[in-house]
Amino acid sequence: MEKDYHKEFKNRKIKKPNAFIAHVVRLAFKIISKKRNVKFVYTDEYKKMEKSQAIYLCQHKSNLDYIYLFAGIKNLNIHVLCGYQNVFCKRRYGLLKRLGVIAKMLYQPDVQATMQMLQAIKRGGSLVIFPEGIQSTSGSTHPINPATKNFIKKAGLPVVLVTFKGNYFARTRYSSDVKKGQITVTFDKLFDAETCKNLSKEQLHSALLERFKYNEVEEFKDNKVAFRGKLPNIHGLDNIIYKCPNCNSEFVFNVENDTMTCSHCGFSIKMDEYYDISSE
Repeated sequence: MEKDYHKEFKNRKIKKPNAFIAHVVRLAFKIISKKRNVKFVYTDEYKKMEKSQAIYLCQHKSNLDYIYLFAGIKNLNIHVLCGYQNVFCKRRYGLLKRLGVIAKMLYQPDVQATMQMLQAIKRGGSLVIFPEGIQSTSGSTHPINPATKNFIKKAGLPVVLVTFKGNYFARTRYSSDVKKGQITVTFDKLFDAETCKNLSKEQLHSALLERFKYNEVEEFKDNKVAFRGKLPNIHGLDNIIYKCPNCNSEFVFNVENDTMTCSHCGFSIKMDEYYDISSE
């Protein structure tokens, strides 16, 4: 009888992550981060609680977020809440299980995942949550799951805010090419346990939105930062822009070097290393 991995993963008892594997993964991710010149910033408020049990709320600009989070976090007694689609892959299922990852169904309540999160807290572990649920498609904040404030209130733990600057441009949604640029990961205290206890759910949510919001396009608008990879920054854009704005023909764009051209009318645009677009 074929093993039901979904059932096994969802029904397992949450245990402390394998310390050896966690350290090896962090070491590998630290090496990657160093090669990409990633800067880690730890505020004084965070340093006071860096190894304490907490809930880590992370922005989700890119799939690189997991790498840089693990490379920079000080506490490895953590359980990352991760979407089903990222967990049930033969190449990483066993590894994620040993790292204590908790799988959650997207876009709907998941009672089993919530119970496992509470198990993790009860056994003394910390939680890592990406409250937007999905990776940003525009470089700006997606809606925050309203259940986040409810869980924070129930958990009664201090909350750490993890922000990423540069990740959206370093690994876009339309290309697998990873760019080198100015990337900063910041760990800061968002709420202490006493604040979580005293604030209402609505106040928690409002404060969270204020600190969590971002717009990477605007952030780099005046402070120009170059992002360079093996491929031009425009590479792959023709896979998502399917209609020419000049002649309205569909599926006619082709990319060559730093230029994307409509094969029907000849309309073309260029994208430079700063992701600035200009028409020919």
